[in-house]
Amino acid sequence: MKGRILVMDDDLMLKMVLERILNNYGFDVVFADNGNLAVEIYKTSFECEDEFDLVLMDLTIPFGMGAIEASKLLKNINPLVKIVIISGYAEDDIILNYQKYGFSSALAKPFQGNELKKIIDDVLEK
Repeated sequence: MKGRILVMDDDLMLKMVLERILNNYGFDVVFADNGNLAVEIYKTSFECEDEFDLVLMDLTIPFGMGAIEASKLLKNINPLVKIVIISGYAEDDIILNYQKYGFSSALAKPFQGNELKKIIDDVLEK
């Protein structure tokens, strides 16, 4: 395995696709449907010294904590956490200026597996 990735997204189809893509690239993947669960999973993993190498987060989660709030909580747990924001709103300021919001990178939906892999490689090399 190349590492562990935590994915926060509520879209079942996207999660299935991401799992297949990330597993094919050698990553172990854990999913959270919302920010609360993502923070809980990340915190438990961090405390057990079984850290995630990267977190992929959907910008918006209907009826749940989205990436902005959840990322702040993750940074309280581990200031060095690497977070990639994913959104279908390609023109959103958060996607265009992700660094300003504390993210390591951004990816607009829809995307190809090779685009995702390049972003992951770039972030993990930093």
